[in-house]
Amino acid sequence: MTSGVLQRRCSQLFGLLGDGLGTLIAAPIVLVVRILRPLIRIRFGYFISNRIGHFSFDVEHYLTERKYEQDQASSIDVFFFSGKPANTYFSEMCRRSLVVHSATKWLYWANEILPFGSNHRVFPARATSDSRDLKGLFGKVSPQLRFSSQEHQAGEEYLQKIGMAYGDRYICLVVRDHTYLSQTYEDRDWSYHNFRDTKIESYEAAVVALAERGLWVFRMGKVVDNQLSVDHPRVVDYAISKHRSDFLDIWLMAHCYFAISTGLGLDSIADIFRRPIVFVNYLPILDLEAWGHFITVPKHLLWASNQKPLTLQEQLKHTSLNGHYYEEKGIQVS
Repeated sequence: MTSGVLQRRCSQLFGLLGDGLGTLIAAPIVLVVRILRPLIRIRFGYFISNRIGHFSFDVEHYLTERKYEQDQASSIDVFFFSGKPANTYFSEMCRRSLVVHSATKWLYWANEILPFGSNHRVFPARATSDSRDLKGLFGKVSPQLRFSSQEHQAGEEYLQKIGMAYGDRYICLVVRDHTYLSQTYEDRDWSYHNFRDTKIESYEAAVVALAERGLWVFRMGKVVDNQLSVDHPRVVDYAISKHRSDFLDIWLMAHCYFAISTGLGLDSIADIFRRPIVFVNYLPILDLEAWGHFITVPKHLLWASNQKPLTLQEQLKHTSLNGHYYEEKGIQVS
């Protein structure tokens, strides 16, 4: 056993011991919360923060649902973020609208262990609806997360710095490749997701066409495989720009005219700020989003044996989030 592995296992062991002790200490507090319920209801919840799609959607969905369903206003809800936040700025933005503290995890776990805890629990939308707006609340309530006036000013200053004039519109292009997951979470094999990848060069003609119509185009991303090879004054490969930041990742997506996405986490920022999205090269088809102003064009699926396209019925039948499934069924993703 190497020293690195030994150190990691010792750290995990101490972490488990600390969590166990914290949960034990939290148990009496949770019992008091039970006693106080006739006077005030306190609930404990969490958001999985290491993937920006689920993180952003779940927080906004909770806030929107709370705004729409006034009966929830009678409770005090406290949360913890599970995992390292995928976007540090967004996590701080959430803290302005939520009560968040790391110690809440012990209260949550104690509440789960002790009986009759269902009235004091808040599940994220990821656990209840796979982060989907099943009630169509986003169309009924305006966005609940807010930027400060200083943040708006910072975003506008960036647009002016790159040459945009007042009133210019821009589009955010989000194209998935394998690089972000493989570099960010190196301890896991993410190759089963590679069927969702698309080459950035296949969007170059569309990008130029949009720019020629007077629109600006920002290619978004935090870690990308290849650069966008388009030389046009209104096309910005922001993903490799020195100006890229966690703040601008969120602000730009939240204020775009519309977004073009192959279906990945960052487009949820456009969703929660009620921006239209065009989904292209999207898979799997049964996972498509249908509650907002969306247009979806799926990837082409062909039978490898004869290169015949799958019918819609066959696509619905053969849908999976695991690329190895398509290989096993003799389906070519193109």
